[in-house]
Amino acid sequence: MVESTLEGRFVEGPVCGLRYDTQTHHGLTDEAGTFLYEPGETVTFCVGDLILGSVSGREEVTCAHLTPEVLGNVKRIANRKVTNRSRFLQSLDVEGDLEQGVTITEGVANVVSAHKYEINFDTDEISFEAETKALFAEIGGALRSPAAARNELRRTLMGIKRLVDVKIPLRDGAYVLGDVFMPAKPGAYPVLLSMGGYGKAFWFGNVADEAEAALRETMEDDYFEGKPAFTGFIPFHIGIAGDPLPPAEALPPMGSPMNPPLPHISERFERANSCDWVPHGYVVIHIDGRGTGSTPGTYKQFSLEEARDLYDSIEWAAAQPWSNGSVGLYGASYYAMNAFSTAALQPPHLKAMIALAGDSDSFRDVIFGNGGLYNPFNFIAHVHCKGQEKFDWLSEAKAHPFFDEALYGPEGTISPSLNLDNVKVPFWTSIPLEAPIHIRGTSEIFTHSASTDKKMTIISEPGIHFWMYGKDHLDDHRAFLDHWLKGVDNGIMDEPPVNIMVRTGWGSYYWRRENEWPLPGTQYKKLYLDASDGLVLRGEVAQADGSVSYAAEGQDTAVFTSAPFEEDVTIIGQLKLNAWVESTSYDMALDVNLRVCDENGQEVIYSCERATPAAFGGGRPFPLSKGGLKVSHRKLDEERSTDARPFHTHLERDYQPLREGEIVECQVEILPTTAVIKKGWTLKLIFQPWHDEVDPEYEKGATYTVHAGPERISYLQLPVIPC
Repeated sequence: MVESTLEGRFVEGPVCGLRYDTQTHHGLTDEAGTFLYEPGETVTFCVGDLILGSVSGREEVTCAHLTPEVLGNVKRIANRKVTNRSRFLQSLDVEGDLEQGVTITEGVANVVSAHKYEINFDTDEISFEAETKALFAEIGGALRSPAAARNELRRTLMGIKRLVDVKIPLRDGAYVLGDVFMPAKPGAYPVLLSMGGYGKAFWFGNVADEAEAALRETMEDDYFEGKPAFTGFIPFHIGIAGDPLPPAEALPPMGSPMNPPLPHISERFERANSCDWVPHGYVVIHIDGRGTGSTPGTYKQFSLEEARDLYDSIEWAAAQPWSNGSVGLYGASYYAMNAFSTAALQPPHLKAMIALAGDSDSFRDVIFGNGGLYNPFNFIAHVHCKGQEKFDWLSEAKAHPFFDEALYGPEGTISPSLNLDNVKVPFWTSIPLEAPIHIRGTSEIFTHSASTDKKMTIISEPGIHFWMYGKDHLDDHRAFLDHWLKGVDNGIMDEPPVNIMVRTGWGSYYWRRENEWPLPGTQYKKLYLDASDGLVLRGEVAQADGSVSYAAEGQDTAVFTSAPFEEDVTIIGQLKLNAWVESTSYDMALDVNLRVCDENGQEVIYSCERATPAAFGGGRPFPLSKGGLKVSHRKLDEERSTDARPFHTHLERDYQPLREGEIVECQVEILPTTAVIKKGWTLKLIFQPWHDEVDPEYEKGATYTVHAGPERISYLQLPVIPC
């Protein structure tokens, strides 16, 4: 080798046994895909006697570099010559394991040489498959699909190496399976993990067979090629099972309340995109927990077992040769819930988390909330597994409708709550303002966790499905993790920790940065219910007593309306309702929504994305805020309640069923929100039926009544922020 000789690598694979020729060098690439060339030389690559193409000598080469109009541009790899070359080359390894690269044996090269006149890379994909059918039959293999070939090429061009179904050992001798996406260049990198119930296949779900594998390859290719894709809410959940999606005619109409469209907007639903993180020096791992996908064991959603398995996965990742020992957790919703549960166990190598929209209290935030089951999100009907056992989380919860430390406490056997004193790791979280779940829990986590290095974004619901992948938020998240996992002094922790989207109606908003949550200086203003002459919200207590009744079943409502606001009012924070109520039955499901109408009586939509799934709002746009209480659970925990936020015990010993004709006072927690209510607009407090899935008997034929007046003062309390 002369002094100026350079080394390059054919990195798509890499490919071993690929013939290369330059003006001065000839040979076969080795296991690393290495070839030699002199400065300024052109390198021609061949399989046997079949010429793949030529390119000026360079450090790294793929099939995308062999086509002059593409020259390695990842956005142009749908070019048919590039696609066909990649399909062809990736299919020549008789073992078919691309994780170990592509090895072209002498026998395969000889077969290709014999068929070289039959092969034309500049043809359509179907014709190319027909032209190479005899060749691959002789080799004993099959031509890869265009989507699968492009996906492999695309990862290579982005510097991403993928390992599928890596076994991650656990403390009890079991294991979970993870897909690992790492920088192709050797090194030690920080690691981002996620573990949850949606499945680790592309976007979500699990690969059950070859047909499902082909579907996932097509989905991935379409996503990166920018082809629009929408999956309905119902097939989205069915798809978790890894089973083929049902035919469209078997589903409710797309766009209906039961099947709103869900845009396909990321590589993995609610998790880190490998293309956003691996090229920036991170390893990304998506894990199928016990009992999901091909991972053996018993599936237990939101369980202590899941948290312990994620703990073990963190410690395993920290010890790998490609890890720098710093591990972070990244994800929203289910993945954030698992992240916080694991953080409370304090794994030594967990250094930071992006955990968006989590929960603190499994009873109050996740399952029962207002005392009655409101979140029947049971993954056992949807998670694909191969004969594994599944813990029926929902049935167990229905059988235990009162708070019990052994069931719902920090080591709860149904679903553990957080010991927030143990959550000390730096984290960035997010309150999603347009979902009935995660709002309360995230607020509690940020307010009460022991971490001294925490940030929170309060944002429209698409914040955990759309906004988290936007450049501004992604840049912030990357700066946060660069600081804690790489030690980069980038000033991210010098910025105010709370970033609030203050919604002004019809999709508009502005950002407000604060150092605390709840906001200091909040003025809690009361609007009093008046039912003496119409249903009104007033600034003073009603002069006379009154009441309004509505049916416990059906569409009946009672709506209290304020006078038009005399000036713009900004509300940011926790709301509550104090109400005197009665029922003709032994209980009452109290459910309230807050909505705003403009000066023309048109409802003001505060959502920043009109496509937000309407199912969250019962077929209507999500309200400004909402709250509820099963009135038999009205007993307050006096130590944990504040003037701004009631805290109910939900203990069986505090159960207080109603007697017919009995009028009782109760406080209702209404979820934190943000809004500007403009001058001339009106606020509506809507009492409506709500179905109790645990004990529906008291609803049958019942009538609910709300009382208001000087004898029974009912009021709505708003968190008003001074201008």
